[in-house]
Amino acid sequence: MTLVRGALLAGRFRTQHELNGVSDDGQRNILIVEIAGRTNQSGDHFKAMNDFTLAGAGAVYVFLRNTRIRTEQQLKTISDDDQRNILIVEIGAQTGMGSELQGLSNMDLVRLGLGVDPAEVFKPLPGPLHPPSTPILKARLNTDSPGNFPELDINGTNFVPNARFHLEIRNVPVKKGNVVLRDHAFDGKGDFEIFESFEIARVSVDTVLPDIIVSVLDEGSGVTASVHVSPSPFVVRV
Repeated sequence: MTLVRGALLAGRFRTQHELNGVSDDGQRNILIVEIAGRTNQSGDHFKAMNDFTLAGAGAVYVFLRNTRIRTEQQLKTISDDDQRNILIVEIGAQTGMGSELQGLSNMDLVRLGLGVDPAEVFKPLPGPLHPPSTPILKARLNTDSPGNFPELDINGTNFVPNARFHLEIRNVPVKKGNVVLRDHAFDGKGDFEIFESFEIARVSVDTVLPDIIVSVLDEGSGVTASVHVSPSPFVVRV
């Protein structure tokens, strides 16, 4: 059972028996088509996602629809990122939690919506894959990048050695959809360094821009670490 299959079953996009004869890649393609047809995003947008992120986008859609937070018609007019933000507001009202929700994966947001104890969602998984100490994520601005564009120097330490992780950068002022997604692997010490550069965006002087949020989900432990960065170095106000 994969998360993609779970999203298809929860959304009633296919039956259990129908999926039994479909490969993992086939199930992924079905979910891409179904979700692309139920948001204002293109299929290419969802094709760029890894399976975990794709299943999370599907889970958020299904939760919002099935709980009648929004209708199918309303959800079809907005992006998957808009749907995520709607769910964050709803979960905040449900749990009394605030900015810490921004760093959670879509799957964990849905888990909270279904009534899972927040302490369980924020608790690292037990066992030998538990990191030796709390993962640390840092991001600093580098203005001397090769392309002469502002660059985020993202550093992580204390993650699970040799595990894979999912990097997510939200609220980037110059990217369509405001989201950057990457998959990487930690080195043998559980450390990494990533550089992401962005062109300068031009915005009106009175535009209010949210903080850029850098999040890393560690597959080895299930822990998500997040850090906020000011968007000011990436924009020129006119």
